[in-house]
Amino acid sequence: MPPVSLVLATRSAQYVGGLEEYRFRDVIEWPAFFSVAMIAAARAARDLALRIEELADAWLERLGNPRSDASSRTIIDRLAAEPIITIIRAAELAGGSGTAADNATRALDAAGILTRIDEQRWGRRWEATDVLALLDDFERELATPDGDHRAMHPAPRAP
Repeated sequence: MPPVSLVLATRSAQYVGGLEEYRFRDVIEWPAFFSVAMIAAARAARDLALRIEELADAWLERLGNPRSDASSRTIIDRLAAEPIITIIRAAELAGGSGTAADNATRALDAAGILTRIDEQRWGRRWEATDVLALLDDFERELATPDGDHRAMHPAPRAP
């Protein structure tokens, strides 16, 4: 889904002004502005998808390129959508047993792909910190449409 709300949030004055113009006077400028925002959002979403694919490829290489039916491979394929998982959820994602999911999660943890975020014996949770960092970077880049990513800007809020 293109993150159009994030793109619009970085241009909030234009967004609100455009809505007012559309409502009271100019019915041409707002659809043009929104179309440009949608194109920017679609391009950003495509770029994020490519980054996620590159990250997953790097993880698979780090794991020694497991078999196509390996639980670890299936879990990696789904980590971008669910960067925080439990063993139960890993088993559901992989379509396998709890034992297979536990083994896969341990392998992903040992490879630095997952990081355990609690010390419970039951209901343990892991997170894919690389995915979370990638999403943070993505939001930060959208928040700086001028291209200056050196400054630490907070993630934008939807309008």
